[in-house]
Amino acid sequence: MAHNREAANRPRRPVWSLVLASQLALALALAVCIPLMPRLLFSRSMSGVSNFGVHTRTVLPYTAGFVICACLLLKASTQLAMTGQNRQLAALCRITGVLFLLNLLSTYPYHLDSTWRLVHDLCAIVLALALLIGAVTLAELLHDRSGYIVLAVAVAAFVVMGLTQVGLLHVLFAGEVASGIAFGILLVRAAKRAEREVALPSRPRPAAGTQGRVRRV
Repeated sequence: MAHNREAANRPRRPVWSLVLASQLALALALAVCIPLMPRLLFSRSMSGVSNFGVHTRTVLPYTAGFVICACLLLKASTQLAMTGQNRQLAALCRITGVLFLLNLLSTYPYHLDSTWRLVHDLCAIVLALALLIGAVTLAELLHDRSGYIVLAVAVAAFVVMGLTQVGLLHVLFAGEVASGIAFGILLVRAAKRAEREVALPSRPRPAAGTQGRVRRV
């Protein structure tokens, strides 16, 4: 009975693979949406990613990508919580998954009136801030040169999105995609490192009084 309970509680897939799958699902959804509505990307006033969620041709792949991504992140968060370790990483996966869902739900009605547009803009701003703070946290967890280089990309993308919001630039889509890619790379790397650390066997300590004892024949 105990063995069966342990087998049921054991994570079926590595956490890093869930995180990787979540990012690939979102990237694939956008890759499908872009050729269906290329004018959103290549227009002079570049629109944001959310515009894929209000057009008939792209709403299905857009929705599927965000839902799958969010669900996989929430599942990864649950598995991390089961181990009792990497609480920061678990919290990042959980918060990001929830914010993705909120951003998705606020997308559909945002073009109806100014109130819904304000709600969606606030959700988008919170998500952008969460991705930036998450990128900083993950870079600190990784604490290597590659992580800090990716963090620099995330910061630059956030600045670009901010300048777009105030009307100085018109590259919102590029900023959102760059921010998401940077965060995704850091999240996958951190999840893989966490998985590797958990998998490392702990070395048993010698019993007290046995060190230096010579076996006599």
